[in-house]
Amino acid sequence: MTGNHIHVLEKYLILKTRLLGEGSFGKIYMAHDKISKKNVAVKISEHKNGTRDIINECNILRNISHEHIISVSDFYISPSISYMFMPLLMGGDMFYLTEKHEISEHTSKIIFKQLVSAVEYCHHHDIIHRDIKLENIVLKEAYDPRNINIVLIDFGMATIQHINDPPLDTYPGSPYYASPELINITPYSGRKNDIWSMGVTLYALVARSLPFYSNNYDDVIKIVNNEEPDYDHLPEILVKLLKGMLNKNPILRYDIDQIKASDWICEVDNDDYPSGTHCTIS
Repeated sequence: MTGNHIHVLEKYLILKTRLLGEGSFGKIYMAHDKISKKNVAVKISEHKNGTRDIINECNILRNISHEHIISVSDFYISPSISYMFMPLLMGGDMFYLTEKHEISEHTSKIIFKQLVSAVEYCHHHDIIHRDIKLENIVLKEAYDPRNINIVLIDFGMATIQHINDPPLDTYPGSPYYASPELINITPYSGRKNDIWSMGVTLYALVARSLPFYSNNYDDVIKIVNNEEPDYDHLPEILVKLLKGMLNKNPILRYDIDQIKASDWICEVDNDDYPSGTHCTIS
């Protein structure tokens, strides 16, 4: 399976000395597009468990377009290895940035609103990300609080779930960001699980720590099921939003519209919010 070219790999010079990142998915290198003369990123994955996940990711990303979602320019998939070519993002991921920088509450709001815009777009197209976390939110350019522009990346665990589809029954993602229903291996709404992960992400942005954490996986399950995050140091209107997103009951958990209408979101100038959306302050 390839993109639109007879052999995509002929278009690019892959710079194996320029490793940009790596993980369970494989490795990301810098590459040079011989036609456009621009540098890009390429994700190279070996298929230890078949090609289904990478084909799924390619199919999702090549059919959507959003300013805060990673795009795919080309891809090549063989039975043993795949290459996915994407824009080069040089700003670093939010996990790295929260370790390196003191990110203000206002800047956190801008980052989070852009994430809300990306996830709302995904859910409108019935795409469930299932791996929303700080590491999968990347800045397009070097960190500048006056010019924030994030991109949601890594759709390798994404799936399609229409509104009237049955609950999901596969359980990917990081346990630190997983909802109670997912971490307890019970069928779940993909949208509500994404909302929970967004809540964990927002808490980690503003508090500089994870709300549910232990080095022991079994303890993480107990903490998620039985404990609440430490909200003492956070503003009341932010706590209200976080509690809505981190409600252990998925039926009562906030949806995207409730997030957009929250007091904390609306405290930021409306001009910063994606066009066509509205916010109300109660």
